[in-house]
This record gives sequence, structure tokens and C-alpha cells, in this order.
Amino acid sequence: MKNINSLYEFITPNGFLPMGYEITDIPIIFSEINDTFAGINNGVLRTINKPKFRVSNNTPDVFDLLSEYFEIHRKLVHQISDDNLRQDHNLFVITSTNDETIVEYVSRVNLDNIFTKKSFSLFKQYDSVKILLIDNKEGCIEYTDDFFGNIHKFTHRHSIKSNKIIFITNTSNIKRIYENYLAKYDLPSFMVCESINFCVEGEPGKNIVKYEHTTNDYEVEKIVERETEYSLDKAPLTHLRDKHFLCLNRNSGRLHRPKLILNLIQYNLFNKGLVSLFKSDAFDNFCEEPENTEYKLQIQQKYPFIIDYEDADAVADMHNYFTNTDMWNRAYFSIVNETGVSKGSIFITEKTIRPMIYFHPLIVYGNPHTLSELRKLGFETFPEFFDESYDTIEDENERLSAIVANVEKVCSLSLEELHVLYHSVYPKLVHNKNLLIKFATDGHIKDKFSNAIDL
Repeated sequence: MKNINSLYEFITPNGFLPMGYEITDIPIIFSEINDTFAGINNGVLRTINKPKFRVSNNTPDVFDLLSEYFEIHRKLVHQISDDNLRQDHNLFVITSTNDETIVEYVSRVNLDNIFTKKSFSLFKQYDSVKILLIDNKEGCIEYTDDFFGNIHKFTHRHSIKSNKIIFITNTSNIKRIYENYLAKYDLPSFMVCESINFCVEGEPGKNIVKYEHTTNDYEVEKIVERETEYSLDKAPLTHLRDKHFLCLNRNSGRLHRPKLILNLIQYNLFNKGLVSLFKSDAFDNFCEEPENTEYKLQIQQKYPFIIDYEDADAVADMHNYFTNTDMWNRAYFSIVNETGVSKGSIFITEKTIRPMIYFHPLIVYGNPHTLSELRKLGFETFPEFFDESYDTIEDENERLSAIVANVEKVCSLSLEELHVLYHSVYPKLVHNKNLLIKFATDGHIKDKFSNAIDL
């Protein structure tokens, strides 16, 4: 296999400067580097020693995301050799920052202004040199015409081949979104779009395998690798759980979450389950609006609702996947309140994956067609529990109503009836957890990345 080189233009006293800075951000460096290296041969190492340009963010680069799957080499543009250019894959990698998604960034910048003359000449001249835009964090966002339009203008302006810019994102349906943009403006393809859902296809299974015991101070039971921690033989039908469902919310700042909880309260379902919701200024301010009095009376004056930890950082410390198992073993299914519920992009996160780790059937208040995307990846869903046509409803309010109706129907079952139903789908639960592990151990992400950059 060819080597993969991650290319950088500048190195500072405390590390490589991430790609993506514009000439207007650091004009002195861009000017100095262009003047200094005009006509100089490859192989010269250039170090910028100006303190004002020290790397001050913790933006991930391709090493954080892919180094466990590939051997990747960091190289400065002025170190790269002719052999590298002829024989290797050479990537200018631009990732999301803590302050801005890759889509927001590309939508506003002039892509001509993020490369030195040397870098751009290599990109233009050699097929082995490509731009990789990669977002391992966000996926439930609006892909505006400005995002695709800026890339199209850049490629058209410089006659750049369509396989030279690669966009990898958590958004499950990015290919369809891109195809719709091309159809809207009757354009030929000008980039490569690929979905790799790091929240689903990489992190969960990797952590199940790696963290047999958690390494923090919280009391969390042993995490089992391939063997299930719960079997039918050890759980006779007389061993009942005391709640119908579990609904973890935590962040009340995403206002669709308290909206679902209000529906559970109004339909007398709240006490059928275990529900969490933390305080937030956004929700408190929302409750002060006159039209939101019901939220104030029913939720704000009574929350936070805590069933596991009093601090959301506790779960984040456990990679967002592992929690105390007691609450999972008290309920029979999970109501997942995802990051986003609007139509358009589909973003599946650890919120949907956590129930799979703990052997829970799930109903998901997320983007429409979330279940469809899960099935495409090979996961089992649960029509034995729910009328899953809710997943196709585009309007988020109508979809919420259908979800609540589903929950109401299942909660009308006695715990004894639900216990029997749970055991009937148990093989599906084992399949889903094992699939997460399989993704992490069979080179799944490596294969998808290889296909995207044409290794």
C-alpha cells in the first residue's frame, strides 16, 4: 500500500500549524514563506519561530482520527520529495475547529487564500496531492448552497479534477444531499463525498473492546467485550424490571428534548420510565416566555431530573458511551432524544448507540429516516415494539406525536407482558452490540476511508 502523508505548510515552536488559516489571518507568515522558498528545491525544513503564531487551539488533525487505522506521516510542504509526490498519497487535511464546523468554514472562506503558492502548485500539478475536508464531530447541520458553491467555484476556476477534493463527514446521507445539489444546478460532480459515522462505526466498538474497565472514579460495572453480560438463562421470566423505559436527555438547551418530556408528562407516561434532564440557561429563558408557561410549571420548576450522574461531564469522561448499568437493567426500552430532529441531514450519535451497548430496544426522536440509515449499516430495529413508520414522517411535530403514541401503546402493557416481549427480541440486541464490535475490529473505517481517497 502507498504511504499516506499529511501535509502542513508551517511548523511553530509547539507543533504543526493546522491547515486552513487564511492569508488574511497570518499575512506575515504567508508572505515570508512565499518569498523565502521561491525557486528553492524540495526538502528544506522551515520553522516559524514567531510566538504570536503559536498553535492555540486543540483542533484534531488526521492523526487523531485515522492514525490507528493507517501509518500516516507528517510532512512539511517544503520537505516533500519527488518520490513522495510520485509514489504516495499526499493530503492537505482541513478539519472542524472548536468554534466552527467545516461546513461553516468552507461556506465563508475563499479557498484560494488558504494555501501558499508552493502548496497550490503541488496540488494543481500532481494527482497524488489532494484536499481532505473531514468532520468527525458534527453532522446534523444545514448543507447550504454556499458550502458546495464555494468548492464548485474553486474547482471550476482552476480546472481541478473531481477526485481532488474529498469531504468526509458524520452525516449519513451526505451523498444524497450532494447529488440533490448537483441536480438542482445541473452540474457534473466536482468532489468526492463520503459518510463515515465515527460515532457509530468507530468509537463505540473500539471502546467496548478497549475499556474492559473504565479508568475514572465513577462506579461503573465491568464492560463486557464479546460476551453478553446478561443471558436468558440467568434472567427467568419472573425476574421483572420496575420501569417501562429509559429516556436520557441531559442537555435541556436543545429544546426538542423538554418538548418530548412535556408530552410524556401530558400523556401520563413520565412515571412509567426513568427520565433525566439537566438545567440550562437556554431552557430557563425559554420558560420565561408567556407562551411557554406549561413548560415552566411542568418541567422547569421541578427539574433537574437526575437518574445517574449530577454532572454531564461524568458521562463525557467515559467516552459518552458508558454509564452506570443499574438504570439500564431497571427498564425495558429506551426513548432516544437525539442531537437534532429536523429534516435534511441525518446525524446518528452516541445517544442512539448507548442503548445498543446495554441491550435496549429503542425508539428514536431524531432526524427523519434515522432508522433506515441504521438498517443500511446492518443494525436491527424493533417493529415488534413500535410502528416504525414514524421514521418516515418529515414534520418533526407530527413525528413526535407518532413517537409518543408508540410509547403510550407499549406502556399500556404490563411489566410482565413487556418482559416477554423484551426476551423475544433479545437475539437482535446481541446482534447490534456485536456489530458495533465488528465495526471496530474488521477494518470497517479503514476500508471506507480507503475507498474515499482511492487507496
